[in-house]
Amino acid sequence: MNDVEEWRDIEGYEGSYQVSSHGRVRSLDRVEINKNGVRRQLKGKILKSVVLKSGYLKVALGGGYHILVSRLVCEVFNGPPPFSDYQCDHIDSNPKNNHFSNLQWLSSEDHKAKTKVGQANPISLEYIKTGEEFSFDSYCDAEKGLGVHRGSLHKLVSGEYSQTSGYRLAPSKD
Repeated sequence: MNDVEEWRDIEGYEGSYQVSSHGRVRSLDRVEINKNGVRRQLKGKILKSVVLKSGYLKVALGGGYHILVSRLVCEVFNGPPPFSDYQCDHIDSNPKNNHFSNLQWLSSEDHKAKTKVGQANPISLEYIKTGEEFSFDSYCDAEKGLGVHRGSLHKLVSGEYSQTSGYRLAPSKD
């Protein structure tokens, strides 16, 4: 399958910003006039995303407007939400996977139900200093029991972190 990255204008920012089917955001070459009437030639570039504590990616568009990348991609490639209470959902539950095919609109009720199910990820951690092992039914339980942030647990499981707060993934007992 050939997955070519497609770029489309962002509504309200046509000619200035675009979002891609792969979840990237870019500015376009443009001329801006500041409040003093001075013209500046700006070169387009891929915008840097900020990773929120929740793991979601956010970008800043002109005028200090910040928006979640997932919402931008979903709106541009899947159309606007069918109802005002609908939320952008990551089908694979990975907040960094903003490919348009991984995003869908869900009612807030369905999104809450899916999120609850998604949080029931069992995890076993080993305290590095003592080798003591702790097992939990979910990331939420691990966060409450050990004080390790859920986002850090996701990064640990994904391999982005090798350890966090003195813990690492416990060796599997297979």
